[in-house]
Amino acid sequence: MSRRTLTVSSAVVASGLLTLAPACNNYGPDTDEAGFDGETSIDGGDSNSDEGGSSSGDSTDDGEGSSESSGTDSGAPTPSGFGQPIAGGGTVDGFTTMTINIGDDEYKVQTNPWGGAEQVITVGGGNVFTIDSIVHPGGGNPWDVASYPSVYKGTAYGGEPTANSGMPIAVSEISHVFTGMMSNAVGMGYAGNSTYDVYFTNAENYSGGSPDTYLMVWFDGKSLNPINGPGEGWSCGGAPPTFVESCSAAGSTNIGGKTFHRFIGPNGNATVISYVPETTMGVWEFDLNEFIQDAVAEGVVTPSMYLQSVQGGFELADAGTGLTIEDFYIDVF
Repeated sequence: MSRRTLTVSSAVVASGLLTLAPACNNYGPDTDEAGFDGETSIDGGDSNSDEGGSSSGDSTDDGEGSSESSGTDSGAPTPSGFGQPIAGGGTVDGFTTMTINIGDDEYKVQTNPWGGAEQVITVGGGNVFTIDSIVHPGGGNPWDVASYPSVYKGTAYGGEPTANSGMPIAVSEISHVFTGMMSNAVGMGYAGNSTYDVYFTNAENYSGGSPDTYLMVWFDGKSLNPINGPGEGWSCGGAPPTFVESCSAAGSTNIGGKTFHRFIGPNGNATVISYVPETTMGVWEFDLNEFIQDAVAEGVVTPSMYLQSVQGGFELADAGTGLTIEDFYIDVF
């Protein structure tokens, strides 16, 4: 069966800034293709959510209170953790990349409206970033992602590496990638997801553009499905497509005491492996290397590949005003 591929120009200059690129382009094609059919959503309702409120029927962690952690071994280095001061920022629109510091480390926030969204984002000010407003382009499909505002370390699609990130690093050399993300997504009305987007390349040198492999760790999702294999479809016996193991032939894994369903499929010439939790979550701290090693075992990532960047943010297909990344960190060892 054919699959829909989302593309953007790899080098479009807008207002003197390099246009960034999509995350792994989660999408749902029409009924002749594998993916979201436009009628079934994660929460079992329609995809237009203009008001805040958690999706019905899903067990959630709303991100309030103490965060959960996947745990670390006693001999591991100490993660920087949540609660570090955030310095720098401002209010931006268009295609913009802004440098901030979280604790002692440099990060960049990319507005990244690669699918045509018009948005205004506040960076810093007590949070990592907040979407002040977003207008999605007309036409298209209800699952078409219009923006991936996100924070990252390393080198993302548009280039612009962060200083002293510990990347690139060969997968075989990674001991830990401690990270955590906190957002308000679970309690918000929008179509899209809150997700990590992790880039791997075959070559060590990388200055932007499409990676060879994407790895995604979803925290929350509404009315959007991950890329899966050609021909798999979304035959879930009437159940919502995401958070249901039967929607994917790639099986499940338990990481940090949480069950994740794997989805593996193509995004252009790259391969995407997405880990979608059985229970949505607003906040979690974990060792990303556990997912990386699972992807190695699945044959999607190889030990000779290089980790180039770790990004966290929101893939947005509809609404999204008020979505906030409240805290974030990455420590590569």
